[in-house]
Amino acid sequence: MTKLLEQLVSKAVDPIHGRIRNAACDMEDINLIIKQTVSDIYSRYLRTRSRGNAELSSTLMDKYLAELREAETIVTEEIQRVYFIFRRRRDIAKIEFPALELIINRELVSRNIPYLFKTQKDENILTVQIVSEYFFDIPITMENVDKATRLMRYFLNRPDCAREEMPEIRRRRDYRLAKSWKEVASSGSL
Repeated sequence: MTKLLEQLVSKAVDPIHGRIRNAACDMEDINLIIKQTVSDIYSRYLRTRSRGNAELSSTLMDKYLAELREAETIVTEEIQRVYFIFRRRRDIAKIEFPALELIINRELVSRNIPYLFKTQKDENILTVQIVSEYFFDIPITMENVDKATRLMRYFLNRPDCAREEMPEIRRRRDYRLAKSWKEVASSGSL
């Protein structure tokens, strides 16, 4: 495989991780994404190789097509590998959800902290309100549930330090959720 084709192959999968994740979490067929990616590689490679020449010799075209078939195999395997990683993460999140929900409910209700907990794509996300329209979204796993619930009051009192303790915490601003927080939040006193 040529350097140009290696570059195209290496750059092909990274930008579509979001599409692959969506397909894996929604149980969609991955073949359409594979076909589109391979087609894109074919057209970019042949466009670069032809450089405006209308016709390429048949031997040269056969060489390019052989390289592209090799690249197609590599891209297909890589997309399928990423797809099954996301599928496995989604399955693990769904399996862990009931146990995590019990732990979070027990810990946060006893501390009077209202929360939302749900599975989003391939993660179990705990959402807590910091203040007004600001929220923390914390990806929860069996490995970090104790740390997250134990430090929750600290996170809410010192939101600026929360990322130091748990780098996976995401802060977001959501006006719609802020308006309905009292109705949708689970337990805790408001």
